[in-house]
This record gives sequence, structure tokens and C-alpha cells, in this order.
Amino acid sequence: MILINRIISNENIELAIDKLKRNKGSKTPGIDGIRLKDILADKTEIIMRVQEALRGNNYKPSPVRRIEIPKENGKTRPLGIPTIFDRIIQQSIRQVIEPLIKIRIKEKKIISIIKTMLKTEIVLPNGEIIKPEKGTPQGGILSPLLANVVLNELDWWIDSQWFGKRLDREYKKQKYKKCALKRSRLTEVRIIRYADDFKLLCRTREGADKIFKLVKIFLKERLKLEISKEKSKVINLKKKSSNFLGFRIKAIKRRNTWTARTFIGDKAKKNILLKIRAQIKILAKIPTTTEAMKFNSIIRGIQNYYKIATMVNIDLNKIGYIISKILYIQFGKGSNKKDIMYRMRFPNYNYKVWNIDNITLFTLEALIFKIPKHYSDKNYKSRVDELKESIEEKLYVKVIQNGKYSEQK
Repeated sequence: MILINRIISNENIELAIDKLKRNKGSKTPGIDGIRLKDILADKTEIIMRVQEALRGNNYKPSPVRRIEIPKENGKTRPLGIPTIFDRIIQQSIRQVIEPLIKIRIKEKKIISIIKTMLKTEIVLPNGEIIKPEKGTPQGGILSPLLANVVLNELDWWIDSQWFGKRLDREYKKQKYKKCALKRSRLTEVRIIRYADDFKLLCRTREGADKIFKLVKIFLKERLKLEISKEKSKVINLKKKSSNFLGFRIKAIKRRNTWTARTFIGDKAKKNILLKIRAQIKILAKIPTTTEAMKFNSIIRGIQNYYKIATMVNIDLNKIGYIISKILYIQFGKGSNKKDIMYRMRFPNYNYKVWNIDNITLFTLEALIFKIPKHYSDKNYKSRVDELKESIEEKLYVKVIQNGKYSEQK
């Protein structure tokens, strides 16, 4: 019962409520029509309700409201919206079990609650009620986590087809094993996966076709999963590009070798422009510090997500040019005046900027491509500790400089 006690602790439930509060989805009601803001007046009562529901063995989630979300191809995809109360419970569970996902969860009560959630009735737009027979509810807070649990087996299976393959002899260094693998007749394959979206990378068309067939068989026979025929296909990246999580991937010839280039996807670029345009319209009507900071938050989020795309500078320059023209039309000429937050984030950017209520608006194109870093399980904890120490040291220095708390961190 150790995990359930952590799940129903006051601190954990409060954190779940705060996380949902920051999520735009909190404004969308479930089948009962209640939004998060409608029940925030008494947080203590919510916490007590969650604790009471999960302490006993009678927790039963409310039916999930299904809506249809339009897709680019004219079709729709189903999205399930649990009630706010059930979302708080799902978030409370997720916060506790997500860090332990590599360990097999054996606590029967937790497994029982998750099973109950998976069997929750679904209310269709026409009022019809159906009972799910398989899968996780699309839109549920726990769904991505549960997808990771199931597809973790696919990750290991793909690994066993190439780099995790046991060879006739042991190699002390990975580079020697790679050389031996390349000399073998094995098909080189690597997987990139986020929840239930994944890409498989192979060096040859023959290898790609072979792995594609094997993966379909593995998913169907081992995991009882069907792939999307519409989305799943073999693509030659030398001739065509492939989209993944808002990025567009293409192979480019450089001298005598082929190398991957990543761009911001076409759909993502349209959404970026629409999102920034919408916030500029708000700024024109409400030129306040709050709205200026919201604008900067949007720019920061876009830059932080796409900074690992190798061609991000080219893509953001094109969008940034349009944004600059819109800002000029709305607020006139820019200036060289930059606040401290801007100078800290873009120390080497010397072009004109716009200020709203003494807040300098961040510049979308003032970004440099950053090589993504990979942290293994072995050094992840030490890296986190290192970052914590660095932050504490900076806070300490700041406090000393302010001269307010000379002995506090």
C-alpha cells in the first residue's frame, strides 16, 4: 500500500490540481459540464474527495465524453474527455508511477484502479453509451504513460534485432561491436518513439521492407496491436521527407555521404504563425505587461522545442520576417531598447525590437541550433544533482548581491 499512500497524500493531489490548472484542457468540461475553475474555491474538499474515492475499493470513474477532432485530411479522430475530478485522480496517479515506470508495478490496488479507468464507459456525441473492449482512452492523462508501458517491449525487441544482438564474442568497446554488426548480414535498425508514435530507421530499402513486415507481425501477435495503414509506410528519405512530432526529416547528400537534416514541419510552421499573430492582436488591444509576457512565453516555448532542428534558423527567419512586418504595422518602428530579460536570453542579437509596457518582446528568429544531448540512466541523477547545485549557487550569489539575506540560500 506504499504507492497508494503517496498518491492520496495532500501534497501530491495539490500538485496534480496545480498542473491541471496550467493546462488549457482544464477549461474543457467532461460529461458533467464542470470545469476546474468551478471547483477551485475549496481545494481542501477536492483533496478529501480524491482521498475518499481511492482509499476504498469502490472508485468508479464517470463516463468519458467523446468528441471528434477534425484532421487535415478531412477526417476526424476521437478524443475522450474525462470529468475534471477523474482527471485530478489520473494526474495524481501519473505523478507517482511515472518515475517508477521501469519497475514493474505490483501493488494490486493501483492495478485495479487503472483497470477500472480503462473500462470506463464512453458517451458518444449522439448520447449513445459504449463500453471499450481494448486500448487506452484517447485524451486521458494516463494514456501516454500506459502506451509507454506497452510499447517498451517493442523498444527492446527492436534493440535485439541490431545493437542488442548477442554475437559470438564479447566486445569491450561499443565501436568494435558496431563494426562487427556492420560486417554481418543483420539489418541495421533504430527506433525513435514518443508514446505510440514511432519511426524506424534503416540503411537500405530492402532492410526497411523486411523490418516493416516483422514489426507488423510483432505488434499484432505479441502486443495485439494494429498499425495505422494510413500513416504507416516506407519512405526513402533521400527522395522524400518524413514528418514526426512537428519536425520534417530529410536526407541530404554532403560530399560522399548522406546526412540527416531536420526542419520545422509545414503544418507546425502554419500553427506557429497563427499562434503568434493571435497574441499580437491581443497585445494591440490590451498592451499590458501580462500580455507581453504571454507573447514572450509563446516565443520561448517555440524556440525551446524546435532548437534541436538543424535548419531551425532558416525556418524561423522566414516566419520571423512576417512577424516583424506585423509588429511594425501594429506598433510602428522598433527600437534598440532591450530589457534585462531580453539581453540575458539574446546577448548577441543587435537588431530592432519592440517594447510593450517596458517589456521587450522576444525575437522568434534570434535562435541558434543546439545539438541535442542524450543522458543515460547512469549519469542522469548526477546531472540533475549538478544542475540543482548550480541553481542554488546562483540563487545564493543573487541574494548576497541584493544584500537582503546574507546567510540564506
